[in-house]
Amino acid sequence: MSDLSRYKKTLESLEFLVNFLTQNHRALNHLPGWLWNKSQGGIDFEQFKQVIDDAKAEIKDFEARALALTGAPAPIDENDILIHSALRFQGYRYQQEVRLDSKPIIEAYKRGERYPEATGLDLLATFFLLQRFLYKWGGETLPKTSPHWRAFRQLFLETCSVEVPERYRAGAYEARWLYDIFPRIDSYRAIIEQIHTQTNYQNADSSSI
Repeated sequence: MSDLSRYKKTLESLEFLVNFLTQNHRALNHLPGWLWNKSQGGIDFEQFKQVIDDAKAEIKDFEARALALTGAPAPIDENDILIHSALRFQGYRYQQEVRLDSKPIIEAYKRGERYPEATGLDLLATFFLLQRFLYKWGGETLPKTSPHWRAFRQLFLETCSVEVPERYRAGAYEARWLYDIFPRIDSYRAIIEQIHTQTNYQNADSSSI
């Protein structure tokens, strides 16, 4: 049995004990004195609950870290960095909930401009949507000198430090970001920035996305 399995078993036993004692107070009379002290008001169930909640959080965090570190290899090129940085965010969900119109943001960034009205999460959602377009939904054949790629790289540079609210975190991609990419974000950002500044981009035009 692994250390994690033992930890889970211990947690399950503790949770069962607390639930049992909460529901069956007669059992308290059979507990040893060091655990049950009537003069001090008995067991502090709230404290036990905090211990249990903390242990559950630790297990969840450990499993996410294990998934990230045993999954795909660490990013080694531009595509790996950009893809994992975009997919850590549930961009479609955010776009739907806030009714984000990403087109004016994309058009501004394609021209090498900015869109000051956009929030950090608006920009991150736009970065996500460009990733979907460039890698899956019609933009796969665009050269990496296209205005879309200018926008895509610039949005990465501006959103790579944006924290994603828990509601919009994307499971394994978020874990990979947290444990594998973000600790190296300065070096990865430098890689993308160098490519971005050295690329001679085409002129922007209106397009479908």
